[in-house]
Amino acid sequence: MSIQRTPFAGKKILVFRLSSLGDLVLSLSFLETLPEGILVDWVTTDSFAFLMQTHPKINKLILFNKKQGVRGWFALLQQTQQTEYAARVDLHVNVRTLIARVFFFLSDSKKCAWFKISKERWATSAYFFLKQLCPQRWRPSPLQSRFSTLAIRVAQFLNGSIESTLLSRKPPSYRYALTPEVIQAGSELMAQKGLVPKKFIALMPASRWSTKEWPTANYVKVVQAVQKSHPEIKFAILGRSTDAACLSLQREFQVKQVPFVSFLDLEPFALVGFILFES
Repeated sequence: MSIQRTPFAGKKILVFRLSSLGDLVLSLSFLETLPEGILVDWVTTDSFAFLMQTHPKINKLILFNKKQGVRGWFALLQQTQQTEYAARVDLHVNVRTLIARVFFFLSDSKKCAWFKISKERWATSAYFFLKQLCPQRWRPSPLQSRFSTLAIRVAQFLNGSIESTLLSRKPPSYRYALTPEVIQAGSELMAQKGLVPKKFIALMPASRWSTKEWPTANYVKVVQAVQKSHPEIKFAILGRSTDAACLSLQREFQVKQVPFVSFLDLEPFALVGFILFES
């Protein structure tokens, strides 16, 4: 009896995507696009373990605690060197992954291919300054499209003879996380807050970079406009208890007497998101 092997049997890659929640969700298109058989070890921060730990295409989840600083990062990189990878993939492109690339270049006895996601900085800058005046061809491509395109490049590198029909771009999917336990927990959480799926609007005002945050006054204007035409709609503020933008929006809603509930905890926030997008 012969054992049928996939074109990628035994191929293993190391992927870096440390944060944040939205970009991690979009990066799932990389995993969805990768053909079956490729073993993926994934590096992310421990804050987002709950999102990635049950993904069926992740062979090993390697967690980094930011509190450990530079020393902890080098320890993690040394740990990954104990495994032989066919390629390393940078889906983040930040200072830490730049350090990782230099570290591996200087210390690897056997060089390993390195892939990285394109930031499309020129296109992003042009679109930022020109807004709607920016020609379509100058605008940055959607991030999830860049993730899936890179997955195809990696697959073709791992097996140059792979049929193109097996390589198609796929959007991110979070169905793997919708276990019965997650659905029940998310449903109970929304019930506790008096929310009904499709009958509330989620507001996520916070960003790691304050320059990306929309002014609180703008949220209030939009919410008040919605209330006039759809008084039955409820509002939910999603984020973390340390997010200044969330706390500011809470205070403003209280002053304006806007009915709202808050999910200022990352995991329940994600659970509600899964239920919201998949229901």
